[in-house]
Amino acid sequence: MAKAKTAKVVGVPDLVKEFGLQGRTIRQVLRKAGLKAPETGVEGFGPRARYEWAEGSNELKQVRSILKEFVSS
Repeated sequence: MAKAKTAKVVGVPDLVKEFGLQGRTIRQVLRKAGLKAPETGVEGFGPRARYEWAEGSNELKQVRSILKEFVSS
């Protein structure tokens, strides 16, 4: 059985390395910009939403744009 390709997921730890900001700061900036963490769809214990995006997605482009603007200001 062939395995389906899975898109690389970019999360807050990846953005920490990319922009040199703390994870807490990244989440605050994104919330102030009106973005929420996407729902995981998992019930029960654990996070119900995570700040994760598929590499190449429009949402990730928007997130990077917001963070670039924040870093340059």
